[in-house]
Amino acid sequence: MSWNPNLISILEKIRLNSVSMSEKHRARSVELNQMSKYFDIPTITCSIFSSSFISLGAIPQKQSQLIQVSISMFIAVLTSIKIWLGLTKQIAETVSLSKDYYILSIEIYKILNLQEADRSVDGLQFCNECYSTYKALIESSTLLKLRRDELIKIDIDLSDTSSNRSFNSNESSNILISEQHEL
Repeated sequence: MSWNPNLISILEKIRLNSVSMSEKHRARSVELNQMSKYFDIPTITCSIFSSSFISLGAIPQKQSQLIQVSISMFIAVLTSIKIWLGLTKQIAETVSLSKDYYILSIEIYKILNLQEADRSVDGLQFCNECYSTYKALIESSTLLKLRRDELIKIDIDLSDTSSNRSFNSNESSNILISEQHEL
């Protein structure tokens, strides 16, 4: 069970990225919930208004039906847009990813803060498992923008497709400086 400084450094970087991604996904789920309210509140309000419209009896039956159909169409459009945007699915996915990143980060934190003799797992095996989990989470993430990646030590902006740079170890310090100037 070897725990060399390189393994610990990689695990710590994965942990830091996981904490960052957990927070970004949590913030995104809050943002999506806020957006969802713009669809849910009008739908609820219009549904209540539509269902109570006939019982009021203040407007003739024919006009009442026309208003009720119009409100129903408006509700259908709102609901269709929400479904088309996939808000409910996105909210569920971002909450799940936030939890998964958080669980990964606390698992790494737990192991790294134990005495080496108390760690019940091989260092390389644990690092490979954490890296595989982290990689799977990154692949399933809907967030494309990660400002700082601790694993590769450069600032990156994945939404910037205008430049096709290769990142090798000799260029990383120059890239870090140029990325900071671009921001």
